[in-house]
Amino acid sequence: MKASLAFLFLFLFLQLPISAACEFPYFYTTADDLEIKEEPKHDSQTTKTISRLKFGRCIEKSKTENLPKQPYFYQVRYEDATEGWVDSTKIFFIKEPVGTESFHKKKAEVTVSNIRRDPPRPTEFVISFDETKQLLFARGTFYFSDGGDGFLFVWKIVEGDTKLIHTTGNYAQVYLKENRLIEVWPNNSITIYDFTTDNGKDILAKYLSGQYSSYRTMEQISFFSTYNEMRALGFPNSSIPKTTFDLKNSRFTLEVYSKTNLHLKAVSYTFEDGKIKPMD
Repeated sequence: MKASLAFLFLFLFLQLPISAACEFPYFYTTADDLEIKEEPKHDSQTTKTISRLKFGRCIEKSKTENLPKQPYFYQVRYEDATEGWVDSTKIFFIKEPVGTESFHKKKAEVTVSNIRRDPPRPTEFVISFDETKQLLFARGTFYFSDGGDGFLFVWKIVEGDTKLIHTTGNYAQVYLKENRLIEVWPNNSITIYDFTTDNGKDILAKYLSGQYSSYRTMEQISFFSTYNEMRALGFPNSSIPKTTFDLKNSRFTLEVYSKTNLHLKAVSYTFEDGKIKPMD
């Protein structure tokens, strides 16, 4: 009888999952259609299926000792508050200390490195960190099956974490004025974004689904086309515009030249409350 009880206790002990601390607190996933389980086992109910390239915090890990060939499960909480158990083979840890510059750059590197589509081609990019404005930038080129495209990614550091708040496709020049980002496009049109209105958006969905090779996101608070302005001033489409920025004083000047480089007119504008206004 005693032997039977001992065997029963041993059997129950081996069936119970053993919990432990996660190796590192932060992780990311690159699997498509990843299943979030209600319990740490494969036959558990799937509570949610998420798309690839998601970040989150690891709560604990669990392993069933009598099934050593089975993978661990991790209890996780994603940035959108989704919580559950995930197969350990589907997640990767970020080893850098959370909140450090190296941690922010690692999250940016992971994001940019995983936007490639088939066929796989190298992604070239440079990551820079603006400590005074708590912004992180990545510039470079990524590739889809339909060709390459330039990009600019911008992250905002919010409460020690990295929130992706903006990305754009082909662009000419980018200027940063406090919490505003000013894009000057190849046709000299201007777009302004106000980062104070956003706390991070998941803007990679269309990239990762392969729907678009370039697009602009985030609320557009002002749009100004220099070509439309030139037509309003009475200049033909053949005129050549040149835009000069004075970010210190929140203004810019549009100069118009003829085909023979004759200076025709200069008009100045100012930024006030996120809007472009002509100066007297």
